Amino acid sequence: MQQSRLQSGLPIRLPPVLSLGKRAAESLIVLLALYAAVFVPLGERTLWQHACAILGTPEAQRAGRELTIAGGRMLRELSDFQARPVRGKPQVPDLPRRGRPGPSNNDDEP
Repeated sequence: MQQSRLQSGLPIRLPPVLSLGKRAAESLIVLLALYAAVFVPLGERTLWQHACAILGTPEAQRAGRELTIAGGRMLRELSDFQARPVRGKPQVPDLPRRGRPGPSNNDDEP
């Protein structure tokens, strides 16, 4: 008995026309969400106006400056890490061997 593509877990390929329609529908949903965020009021303000008011507070601005400083520090550390030359062969510890499942896999026991 043959499994369908859906049951076998293989991806279903859509014809190009349907794929284009799917992308158009996704784009329309995103545009509607953006329109609602900017033009539909939630109380006295829109979502955009609420976000601007919250992000305009001194605490949010201070947090943004601290985040910028931390991000710059992280980028400097990453660039320094990549600039360091790799020396020698890395030391890799021996991993325990897998044995057959059973009551005991210890080599120490008789």
